[in-house]
Amino acid sequence: MSQSSSELRRAPGQFIGALLALLLIGQGCAEPEPPPIQDLVVTEADSAGVHVVTVSGSAAALPAWHLGETIMEVSGNAAPHLSRVGAVAFRGASDLLVQDRQASELYAFFGDGRGFELLAGRGDGPGEIRSLTEVSVTAGDTTYAFDQRLTRISVFDAVGDMLRTIPVRPDFAGNDTHIQSAWAFDSDRLLLYGYRRGAAELGGSSSFPNSVMRTGVLHLVSSDGTLLAPPLEAEGEGLVQWESGRSHSPFSNRPVVAASADRILYGAGLDYELAVHDIDLRPLVVVRWSDWREPLTESMLGDFRGP
Repeated sequence: MSQSSSELRRAPGQFIGALLALLLIGQGCAEPEPPPIQDLVVTEADSAGVHVVTVSGSAAALPAWHLGETIMEVSGNAAPHLSRVGAVAFRGASDLLVQDRQASELYAFFGDGRGFELLAGRGDGPGEIRSLTEVSVTAGDTTYAFDQRLTRISVFDAVGDMLRTIPVRPDFAGNDTHIQSAWAFDSDRLLLYGYRRGAAELGGSSSFPNSVMRTGVLHLVSSDGTLLAPPLEAEGEGLVQWESGRSHSPFSNRPVVAASADRILYGAGLDYELAVHDIDLRPLVVVRWSDWREPLTESMLGDFRGP
């Protein structure tokens, strides 16, 4: 049945009135003002020889950092047309080592304007790479490139020539461990990092979705695999496992691991905590920021559910 002309003339006015009513309702239901930013409070104490730093408050209270002078710029729009940047490390005062993760190539960019060179190409042969996860540079500008897929470290001298290959056991810390990264402190001191799968992940739970917490493992070894210090085990990666077998990490709970000439940084877990160790894996400083704790909720899972 068609509308009469009077009904057609009345419809726009009714629509406008309804729209105004919705706007007024929306104003009445506006979200409350966000709480004020809580100032940071830092307390420090010593516990059994370890310096403990506890932080509370909002990260928004931190001052902003700004970039300083640009040494060089590497762009995907110029040769060698990097497609996906992976591991990065400085060599010397200004040379930059950059991995193209998609192409499985490692380049050296020269800070003195000489351009770049291919340090390692894709492949399984000596000096070639498949899945680089870490690049470290030691005194004398020797480069150590760890390949997770080939479980080995390729060593290059200061000018990029191949020196040797160091094999690494994929199960470096026993059964059910998986190596992920490796760093070099010098020619005969290597730091290995990986994880040990949790009991629930190995079939200890029949309910899904299943929350899994892995154990992070750090080993200090010589180039021939000899253990140089007691291994360090800590809370590792957390993830959610589905009945389909696929695992996803829908929240920020992956370990942060970094190594320098005299320090090792490790942080993981549902509680935000960073620990600084010396190169013999002895703890020096622990930084805790429990305000960053956030429980896993249904809304956080979102699209991470398995098929």
